[in-house]
Formats: sequence, structure tokens, C-alpha cells
Amino acid sequence: MMVQPIPRKKIDTTVRWQGRDWTLTELAEAYDINRSTLYYRLFVYFWPVRRALTKPDRNKRQQAKRKPRKLYRYKGKNYSLSALAELSGKPMTTLATRLAKGMSVHDAVTTPIDKSKSRQRR
Repeated sequence: MMVQPIPRKKIDTTVRWQGRDWTLTELAEAYDINRSTLYYRLFVYFWPVRRALTKPDRNKRQQAKRKPRKLYRYKGKNYSLSALAELSGKPMTTLATRLAKGMSVHDAVTTPIDKSKSRQRR
């Protein structure tokens, strides 16, 4: 199912919750939920307000599970793998493979790519 962005005017519909009228934007910010998620839960799936506000937002859960980006020390500075690839001009997959095989960061960055072993592009 493809989710279309909801116009802000439609999102700012008011909802009665705990004796007060809230706009969806205010309610989403107060309960740290994405406005679109809250809209769909209330007006598309017809969830009760309590359930819509208390069930964790899947996107926020997935963000919390992400590992921090690994940094590699090269010439006295810390670099991410993508920054090392940009710095060296080599593909990120090449550097990742070299580092996974136990090559030092310096060797992985400075060793030229052997064209005879690389795959031929069609």
C-alpha cells in the first residue's frame, strides 16, 4: 500500500482527548508520534484515541535499534566507511570487503584495485 502525504489542513483536524480539544499536530508532538501515523490510526483504521497514542511508532522503534556508525581511524582522524570511500576514490564495497578480511585501514585505502580480478561490466 502506498501512503500519500496528507495535506496539513486535513492533519490539523481536532480531536477531543482528556477533556480538551487538540489538533493532530499538537497531539502528535505531545505523545512523540508522527502526525501521519496518528492520522491513519484515528481516521483510516479507526483506532481508539488511547491505543493510537500509546502504541509505539514503528519508525521510531527501528531508529532506536540502529547501531551507531562505525568509525575508522586514518591519518589521525576518524572517518565513516562512506567518507573513506569518497576520500580514496574506491567503491565502498571494496573497502568494506578489505576491512572485513582483516586488512588495515591504511592498506585498504592505499592499495590499488587490481583490474584483472575485478568483474567485467557488460
